Amino acid sequence: RPPRRGRKPTAAPAAPASALRESLTGSVAGAAVSTVKTLVKYPLDTVAVRLQVPAARRTFAELLADPYSGVVGPLAGGIPSGAGFFAV
Repeated sequence: RPPRRGRKPTAAPAAPASALRESLTGSVAGAAVSTVKTLVKYPLDTVAVRLQVPAARRTFAELLADPYSGVVGPLAGGIPSGAGFFAV
């Protein structure tokens, strides 16, 4: 039956996303979130740990020097962890 005059025909509803597609998009999003979180938080944690070391007198420049030293380990563990968490 043709649509009534003055009315636009409605589009068919979009097909639901498959579970595999949702899992893949979730894992990509989780990996991205974990990466950004680690890269933002790591320098702050580095400075906090340097302040907590007993009997180590450091200048302000020494506290802020090389803030990403050792970031590969947390990234290597956090990216797969975030991807797995959001994929499920």
